[in-house]
Amino acid sequence: MVRAKSRRRKEMTCLYRTSLCGFASLRAPFTFQDAGLTLSTWSATILASSPVASVAGLTFSTLAPASPEDSTMKKLALVASAFALIAAFLLPVDGAAPAKVTDLLDVEQLAAEAKLKTVKLGESTASEEAFKRAIEFKTIATDAGVIACLAQALVEHEKGAASGIAAASLRDAALKLSKAKKLEDAKEGLAAVEAAIGGKKTEAAKDHPWNKLINMHRMMEEMEYREGRLRRTLRRPRTLKRDSSHATVLTVLALAMEADTHEVKDEKNLPKWKTWSQEFRTNVAKLGTAMKANKADEAKKYFAASNKVCADCHAEFRD
Repeated sequence: MVRAKSRRRKEMTCLYRTSLCGFASLRAPFTFQDAGLTLSTWSATILASSPVASVAGLTFSTLAPASPEDSTMKKLALVASAFALIAAFLLPVDGAAPAKVTDLLDVEQLAAEAKLKTVKLGESTASEEAFKRAIEFKTIATDAGVIACLAQALVEHEKGAASGIAAASLRDAALKLSKAKKLEDAKEGLAAVEAAIGGKKTEAAKDHPWNKLINMHRMMEEMEYREGRLRRTLRRPRTLKRDSSHATVLTVLALAMEADTHEVKDEKNLPKWKTWSQEFRTNVAKLGTAMKANKADEAKKYFAASNKVCADCHAEFRD
């Protein structure tokens, strides 16, 4: 599976190695300074992308005693080693999606929705008037943000390459387009998006934090739109399979929602945010599965459950 290695994951790995060096030094005193020197080298290598690990490495280098018999310094090293080991397991990994994308999402629907959003962006940039309207209602920011989420899901999906889309390049192009303030910049950004949709690759990292793909308010607007479409479909369930794509988009956005916790002002409420995000994701994923199977009653049940989660969450964090 194509899984992005996040900055936090690199920090966790380095901290784990750091702790092992420290513990090893207590069993073999003659290796302590070598461990400190090695750790300093690791730190210099990853300084730009892993400040936490770098600090840990430099600390170990400083703690390396001039004499192996310095028991005080050894005790300090033991404490630092324990801290590094604990930190390695406590640091959150926020580069990859909060859940396994391959188990949740269908590649064909991800690709189809990205292409539909690209067509919509073309309409928003077709003229100066259309562009001004899109800027006023922030539709370009919304549509490009959704594409970025869909693209990152393709990056992490085991079968993402089968879509023929240069997913990482698409994500970066969409993120750039989402910030366009002038029509010429938007057209240039759209051209890059269309090229990536067609499979043209540019230099782009697979890793990208999910909480930096789409603005929370734009995400909520897209969710409201998708839920409205699903509500109409479920009233007269004649096109369940076709419209299950709306549930797919909601599932993708739920991943970004879980990762983006900036709306949580009190840390003690983080578990609530995580729980509700996960419950919403589970329900809309099952909603999509039921719709594809043409099971209207089951689909209605999961749709109602997802709406309840939304109401509970909004009562806590918005109202």
